Amino acid sequence: MVPALLIPMEQLPVTASGKIDRRALPDPDDLHKGTFVAPRDTMEADLAAIWQELLEVPQVGIYDDFFELGGDSLLAVRVVAHLKRKLAVHLSVSKLFECKNIARLAACIHALSATTAAESDTAYDVHEL
Repeated sequence: MVPALLIPMEQLPVTASGKIDRRALPDPDDLHKGTFVAPRDTMEADLAAIWQELLEVPQVGIYDDFFELGGDSLLAVRVVAHLKRKLAVHLSVSKLFECKNIARLAACIHALSATTAAESDTAYDVHEL
C-alpha cells in the first residue's frame, strides 16, 4: 500500500459539493509522455524486448503506452502468448488493457507473482484466472 509516485499539487481539484474531483487529477503516466525512460530491472527489460519485437519499434520506454505505439487487440494476444512462452507468466489479455505501459505491467506481474508465491511457495510461474 505504498504509493509508487507522488505528484505535488498546490491544491486538490474539488467538485461543486466539495469532494475531490478524481477525474480532474493528473494522470501519472502523462508526466513521462515524450520522454524515454529505460527499463529499471530484468522484468521491465524482458517486457520491453517483447514489445519491441512485436510492435517493430526500435526502443520502448517503461511509460510508453502499448496502444499509442501501434498495439491493438491482436498484438495484445500475441504479447500474452509471448509472456507465457518466454517468461512463464500467465496473464489475461484484459490485464494488458488495464496495464498499458511496461511500468504498470511489470508491477502487476510482480504483485501476481508475490500472491502466487505466498500461495504455492514458488515465485516463477505466475497464473491469473
